[in-house]
Amino acid sequence: MNDLSEQMRSDWDARAREDAKYYQICHRRNLDDAEFDRTAVDVLPAIRRNYPLLSPGPVKDRRFLEIGCGMGRLMRGLSTDCGEIHGVDISPEMVRLGKAHLSSIRQAHFHVAQGCTLRQFADDRFDLVYSFAVFQHIPDRAAIYSYLDEAFRVLKRGGIIVAQFNSKPHDLPCNTWTGAWIPENTLLSYAKEKGWQVLASEGGQTQYLWLTLRKPESPTSGQPSGTPPWVDITKVRPLRDAHPCCNVFSNPSLYLRQAFSAIQRLIPPRDLIAGGPEGWGVIHAKGLSESFCELPALSVQVGGVTAPIRRIGPQQNDAVRKLIFQIPATAPMGRQPVRLTWDGWVISHPYVTTVQPRPKVTPRVVTVTDGKQWLDRRIECDWIQVTLENVTDIATFKASIAGRDFSEISGAVCEDPITQRHKINLHVPQDLVGSQRVRFGMDGREIHSCEVEIVRNHT
Repeated sequence: MNDLSEQMRSDWDARAREDAKYYQICHRRNLDDAEFDRTAVDVLPAIRRNYPLLSPGPVKDRRFLEIGCGMGRLMRGLSTDCGEIHGVDISPEMVRLGKAHLSSIRQAHFHVAQGCTLRQFADDRFDLVYSFAVFQHIPDRAAIYSYLDEAFRVLKRGGIIVAQFNSKPHDLPCNTWTGAWIPENTLLSYAKEKGWQVLASEGGQTQYLWLTLRKPESPTSGQPSGTPPWVDITKVRPLRDAHPCCNVFSNPSLYLRQAFSAIQRLIPPRDLIAGGPEGWGVIHAKGLSESFCELPALSVQVGGVTAPIRRIGPQQNDAVRKLIFQIPATAPMGRQPVRLTWDGWVISHPYVTTVQPRPKVTPRVVTVTDGKQWLDRRIECDWIQVTLENVTDIATFKASIAGRDFSEISGAVCEDPITQRHKINLHVPQDLVGSQRVRFGMDGREIHSCEVEIVRNHT
């Protein structure tokens, strides 16, 4: 483990010296401080949405810790949500830059990691530990598990960790950039074995799997015993405001609002939709005790088909919890009973609602950018990266530039099976320069066209 830590430290020090901001977010080279900090806007809600799960208490008494803090772009945004915020990073160079970047924030503190541990922090110190775009770069699963174990140690009883992992399979060599991937079920099994209470698991089978885990209030409080209590389902409604597990880099909010608005005109507002980014529901469950708030044991049956719960909300004043669940495309249509189950045992009366098929959707181009700098439409690296959604058959994809078909297309991989999002890389012919029109087609018809600027940096 020491050799791995030294390799990670060396590699990330080198990246920090080359262009620290770029290697933390890969959006654009040579970002200024304001641009860099603004890139946190899509990530912060994924952390803040977990605040209702924290133990009640004054904000000034809360302590937060970020694993893999870099220069502190997330720490800046979250520093107003607590009385003390700490960041730890494997790279001394990143820590040096972070201290300078947040020098005006008195409650922000930076630390150099001591191996793959948090040993500089005392037990039971923090209310919240979080991590984003860090574990996906660690090449050894054992090192990732070490950080999870350490997070459990430094959290207070009732504290939570909100962390992102790569659960998308790949066969690339694991190094300090590509890192190791871990299947969602493997992570959930490990968390249960180590005593965590799993409250949310969102984005499975993608590079952006988010887990929310709680350290139980006592060593036995998170361990269910006896027969699960009978739960009363008071309401079942669709979740139409947004796909809750969307990739934080895709920034789909405008598209989703438009899409869901169109769907609501087609589907009655109380009907569930089977499959796709619209296939989400909310159960209002009354009488669900804390010890049985555990994923994936707690689940939903829609007409006899399992619909996994992705997030368990806190208990409200009326003893109701909101459970966000994912409706599979295989769910039966029409009037169907919805039941809660625990380890396969039914624990609620049926709540009957209507399930509708997902309305037909058309493929769409989400972004067209430089292959390495994801905020730019200026193409400087000889590759264009295209992000598409609603793709059912990627083999029918076609693209051309300046009236010529691309001869080299690579990286056509599915990033998210729910939104059917794919990324594709297109190699730009060497003789093209300046403004050029790119056209994209699926299933034999054009779906999008746009102008890009080809820049050749000859040396």
